Amino acid sequence: MAVIRRLFGIADDSSPGGSEFDELTMGAISDATIFWPVTGGTLDWNVERIDRNDEVRGRRSNTAPKPFRSAPVMTVPVPAYRSVVEKIVRKTLGFAATTTGTGPAAITHTWDGELGFGSQSLPSIFAQLVRDDHNHKMSGGAFNRMSYSFPLDGEGTVEVEIWGLYAKQDAAAAPSVSFTGLSDDVMMLRDAVMKIDGSMTAVPDLTGFDFAFVNNLARKWYAGRNIVTQSLGTPVQVLKQWFPTENKLGAAPDITYTVTFGNTNTAQDLAMQFAQVEKFEFTISGGPLATTPPTTEQMKITIDCGVNTDGGPEALTARDDITSSYSGSAYYSTTAARDIQISILKDNSTAIT
Repeated sequence: MAVIRRLFGIADDSSPGGSEFDELTMGAISDATIFWPVTGGTLDWNVERIDRNDEVRGRRSNTAPKPFRSAPVMTVPVPAYRSVVEKIVRKTLGFAATTTGTGPAAITHTWDGELGFGSQSLPSIFAQLVRDDHNHKMSGGAFNRMSYSFPLDGEGTVEVEIWGLYAKQDAAAAPSVSFTGLSDDVMMLRDAVMKIDGSMTAVPDLTGFDFAFVNNLARKWYAGRNIVTQSLGTPVQVLKQWFPTENKLGAAPDITYTVTFGNTNTAQDLAMQFAQVEKFEFTISGGPLATTPPTTEQMKITIDCGVNTDGGPEALTARDDITSSYSGSAYYSTTAARDIQISILKDNSTAIT
């Protein structure tokens, strides 16, 4: 009986900025060492082509467009297991977490600080997306975006966008994998807490929270580097395709959020009284931890400088419910000296890589 596989995995790439290739061949890319089950995902080669019909020629063109360059992007939605989230946060923000607490009590891993755009490289990875007999692999991967969606008392999801330097569909069979490090429960807004400005302890009627962090990576191309050359057809045509040599951090990230309420009055009051918010705190809960005292794994997202830009009541439903939401952007906080703070509570102090 055939086994239906939907897998996404990553492996660390020890080369800063990602493994580079000169005169690329269809060689081996490392298999992922950590896999997670997924229900979707795409690998887009983003091929740009030269259209020969735009050339000034003495006769009408009868040649097909030739590949010019490819900028591969892998986009994958993954259930928000804590082990998934902590890896994604580490790879997207780039710097290591500080660890506080001592076992057997819970341990807190916190990413808190200025991201250092223009002065650092993101951790590079090899990425792998498996669908049945398709085995797509990408090298030189860097996390450009992480987007979270947490409904109240519903399983959260996170979608990642990874930019690569080179991609291929590997003819080799994907490795047999087992999913390890996954807790029993996907994180969700269970017993959700939303604090504003550190003084209001639980805003009522919170029914959903969405959050996105985008690194705004920039492609870097260099002439004569990262080229695939193929000879096709009879008579032989030589085709070349260029890949980026580096994906660099942009000037600053884009940080956005959307908060949904089950009561329009709450949202309207917040929009009127808090056009600019000094601090948001969202707590997302996961499964139980074997700690003393017993607790549950948690993720806390803190936005120190948020500006509400849009929102209001939504359409009336058949049940006469009216929900309301507002959206905004977050910026670097000079007071807190950081872009964003994300904390993850778990039961061991092992560094997150």
